[in-house]
Amino acid sequence: MNQATSPPKLADRFLKWYCHEDLLDEIQGDLYEQFHKNLKTKGLATAKRKFTLDVIRFFRPSSFKSTQVSMNTQIIANYIKVAFRVFKKEKAYTFTNVFGLALGITCSLFIYLWVNDELKYNQWPAHVDGIHYVLVNQIESSGTIHTWRTTPQPLREVLQDKYPAIEKAAITNWGATLILKKGQEHVTLSGHYGSPELFDILSIPFIQGDHQLLYKQPESIVINESSAARYFGDDWRSKNLIGQSITDKNNRSFTLAGIFENIPKHSTLKFDFIIPFDYYVLINPSQKHWGNYNHNMYVKLAPGYSTASANDNILNAISENRPDQEETAPLILQPFSSLYLYNKYEQGQLSGGRIDYVRLLSISAILILILAGVNFMNLTTAKSAKRSKETGIRKVMGAVKSSLRAQFLTEAILITLLAFILSAFFTMGLLPYFNVLAGKEIGADFFTPSFILASLGLILSIGFISGLYPAIYMASLHPILSLKGIMRADRSNALFRKGLVVFQFVITIVMIFGSITIYKQLQYVFSKNLGLDRENVIKMGFGDLNPQTFEIYKERLLQMPGIKAVAASDGDPTNIGSSTSDPYWTGRDEHTDVYFNILGVNPDFIPLMSIQLKEGRNFDRNIASDSNNYLINEVSANIMGFDNPIGQDLEFWGQKGKIIGVTKNFHIQSLHAPYKPLIIRMDPQPSLMLIKTKSNMTQEAIASMETLHKEFQPDRTFDFTFMDKAYNDRYKSELLVSQLTLYFTIVAIVISCLGLLSLVSFNTEIKTKEIGIRKVMGASTASILSLIGKEFLMLVFIAIALASPLAYFIMQDWLNQFAFRIELDLSLFLMAGMSGLLLTILTIGHHTLQAALRNPADSLRDE
Repeated sequence: MNQATSPPKLADRFLKWYCHEDLLDEIQGDLYEQFHKNLKTKGLATAKRKFTLDVIRFFRPSSFKSTQVSMNTQIIANYIKVAFRVFKKEKAYTFTNVFGLALGITCSLFIYLWVNDELKYNQWPAHVDGIHYVLVNQIESSGTIHTWRTTPQPLREVLQDKYPAIEKAAITNWGATLILKKGQEHVTLSGHYGSPELFDILSIPFIQGDHQLLYKQPESIVINESSAARYFGDDWRSKNLIGQSITDKNNRSFTLAGIFENIPKHSTLKFDFIIPFDYYVLINPSQKHWGNYNHNMYVKLAPGYSTASANDNILNAISENRPDQEETAPLILQPFSSLYLYNKYEQGQLSGGRIDYVRLLSISAILILILAGVNFMNLTTAKSAKRSKETGIRKVMGAVKSSLRAQFLTEAILITLLAFILSAFFTMGLLPYFNVLAGKEIGADFFTPSFILASLGLILSIGFISGLYPAIYMASLHPILSLKGIMRADRSNALFRKGLVVFQFVITIVMIFGSITIYKQLQYVFSKNLGLDRENVIKMGFGDLNPQTFEIYKERLLQMPGIKAVAASDGDPTNIGSSTSDPYWTGRDEHTDVYFNILGVNPDFIPLMSIQLKEGRNFDRNIASDSNNYLINEVSANIMGFDNPIGQDLEFWGQKGKIIGVTKNFHIQSLHAPYKPLIIRMDPQPSLMLIKTKSNMTQEAIASMETLHKEFQPDRTFDFTFMDKAYNDRYKSELLVSQLTLYFTIVAIVISCLGLLSLVSFNTEIKTKEIGIRKVMGASTASILSLIGKEFLMLVFIAIALASPLAYFIMQDWLNQFAFRIELDLSLFLMAGMSGLLLTILTIGHHTLQAALRNPADSLRDE
């Protein structure tokens, strides 16, 4: 037969290998016949492809050679039996291997669970790829770009009606609280004033009714199923509630239009109710102004548009449609699915966010798995001396290298399987504590069939990769030398093992350095003088208090136990979000465009927060003109270019006044940002109460506040926040990374020390006779310790040299996200390096001393 027109040889050989002799002639003949038919009608390439597919199709148990199956089963069973004999004989070695791998797998599992939970956010809407959030780039004349997450209300209608890229647009306010009457009780709900298109964009399903009434009637409302149960009772599903009237504590009535399903927990947008945005505009007409950037906007792209093409279409929507003034404010579209992980912008460009920590911890998981695998290699090769005779006997009895490698790989895979089972118990036992640490609600439901299948693949991969080098090394041992128990100090193998230890310690030292750096930076963040005193300050919303009632409330509160001072503002002074480019001062360049942060306060604010005045004075209730006057900070004074700011004219939002004081700079945002320009004004309608408590009387102060709250606002829930806790909570991500890094560093230290211990064990076994001869020749214990120990100390010094620049680069990049940060000085490197050296000494000390003190007669007995 012409080879060019014959069936493919590889497929034919495979058929002969697995097919039973009684069936081979019949199956092969049929396949050959079909091959030649295909050759004539469909061509050579198709005939060969179909022949190969047919051979694979016949690969089934009914066609197998019985001896083949039996032989393979017996061999595999024997491998497993021998493996468990070894595990039983070498209990300490097996436990160390399994425990080291289990630690690595457990850490990686926890990181996987955290990352998987993070990636679930905002994936719940149908057609999520077409849903986007609208942001605005505000460009200063200096070239600085501020990315705002809020937009003006008129933009919604403009985008939906004039720009073909937008199919639907919806708008919401920042948030609203609704207190509903329920007999003598009250039900408090959190939600938004929003346009009804929100339900079309997010495809939120309704259980009763729908959202159509929201288009027609401003005094309508939709609520979620949890709110329906709280307000109407647990049996609400059995009733038709649509059209019923819902009344709040201010006697405002809303017609119930629908009850929608609860928003999934993995969402950045959550609400119990929606009241039409038209109602919000009716009670707040100023919200219709183009200059009022106070609203969140969501859009659904029209078919055929990508994020980039839609962004190009609407880029200049504000400058093209704002009627009252020219404004350069390009729009940005960000996919709704990415809002949680990508929330950081620099100079108008997306530059990261929470995704940075997802990546960092994912890399940590991979490194810890690698450490565990490297540790397994070292531990296995360290025990090669004890198994050399076994290997020699197997070779003399006719075992080939492939069967020996299969034996050792089987052991590696079984150890990985045992480690994974142990790590599963660790994970389930520690999961509640991890949830508390990470602020998650991860349950045991992650053990799905797909997870188990992926885990099996991971077990095989880790087992094969980790066991490959030991299997090759053990199978290559010389049988004669193995039977004599002589271990060769092969240079290439020795270098490889040392390289693995150096690699382990490089990663460990980098993690130690990282842990120390993160800890130091967070200590700096939490202890830094912000320029104001946030200790013992409680924040509480005004609720229904008006300015006149607040003065009575304040005087009563000051007479109660635990209260030191009371002030008011329109926001948290450590997290000011309100800003404007409107301020005008004498000498301002018309082309200068600078955004100033704005804070409204009463005269008690400055002394309560212990903010220092550089020059001038504080607001004074007895000076009527102070209601139009301003305080500025040092940054603002520099921008305005005043040598003497006091008495200078300043105007914004239609309010003309004078600068009466300059405060020293204090932090109005997180330490990620530099000092920002700030203007402080007297606010006739503040929204936030600030209460300073007396030292060591916090509980008494809270009791006083609660008593007065029940008297003045019995319908509202008593709710408050400590300012220092709110400040610390802004660094939750950093705190989580700090704690996880610490735990993972401890695991890396344990794994690396096990690897180092294995190498010490291996070297002392090889040098047993050398040490004995040296002792017989008069060598001291100190010289023996030096002989063994200096080699390992040198490895750690090499690891420190390699780890230091790597650690500096990684941590400097992390620190760059803070405008105020610590410096990476020599002391940090010394702490990390000394930690590595100390760990090395403690790890090798006992084993090295044991080898040095061993009786030389025992070492030389076999000679």
